[in-house]
This record gives sequence, C-alpha cells and structure tokens, in this order.
Amino acid sequence: MEQLNKVENTSKNIQEMVDEILGDSLKELDDYIALVRKIFIESPEIIDGDLDKILLSIPTYTYYVLEIAQRLEMRKGVSKEHASFAKNEAMLNATGTVADKTAKAENQTAEDRLVQIAYNTASALVKSKLDGAMAILDSAKKVQARKLAEMRLTGQAGSAVGF
Repeated sequence: MEQLNKVENTSKNIQEMVDEILGDSLKELDDYIALVRKIFIESPEIIDGDLDKILLSIPTYTYYVLEIAQRLEMRKGVSKEHASFAKNEAMLNATGTVADKTAKAENQTAEDRLVQIAYNTASALVKSKLDGAMAILDSAKKVQARKLAEMRLTGQAGSAVGF
C-alpha cells in the first residue's frame, strides 16, 4: 500500500509538471475537438458548412500544435542531456565503489529524471492529441467523400462542386 501511495504522489508531481509545461497550449485544439465530437454525436447528418469548417479548421489548429510539439522535442532532448550531465557530475563527486557511486548519483539526480519524465509525458500527450485530431480529419474527409458520391449518384452535384 505504501508503494502505491509513493507512485500516486510521484505521478501527481509529474502531472503538475506536465500541466506547467503545457499550460493552456492545447486548449484551443481540445475545445475545437470537443465541438466536433458534439457535432458528430448529436447530428444525424452533418451539414456541409460544419463539414467544411472541420476540414479547414483542424489543419489550422494542428499547424500550431505541431510547433508546440517541435519545441517540446527540443526541451525533451535538453532535459535528457541535463539529467545525464547531472548524473555524471554526481558520479564524479561521489566516493566508493562504482556501484556506490551509481547509487549515490541516481539518488542525487532523481528530480532531474522526474523532469525528464515530465517532458517525455508532455511530448507524448501532444503527439497523441495530434494523432487524434488527424484521425478526426480523416473521418471528416471520408464523410465528405461519401456525400460527394451520393450527390453524384443523385445528380445533385451540379456546378457547385465543379461537375
């Protein structure tokens, strides 16, 4: 039970770091995806205006989130290097056998490793949100293709879509 509490407390600390790292940088994408979800769930048939907006908006939101992802990847690399440097420095300053030095260095640099885990987690979260947004975009494209095929079959396409 004590180990579970330690894991929970450490996880909460990491989650707080992730929240601080990301701030509200994903809020616009999250809010828009929630709106799209509502449209998909509540509407038996998606109207063309909503579909067009989805097809144009998701790439716009993901463009900015990709920039966030790139910056996170850089910071993730820096946190990895910082943790490695701190461990090496601690090992150089430690005394005893190699095993003793390693143990001391790992204890002294635990916080650095937690920061590294936080950046890895933040980066993975951004990537998963981007993947989800792209999956929704792909779904919207399929709906659009189906609607166009139906319009062609019924002869409703007309000049509005270039036929």
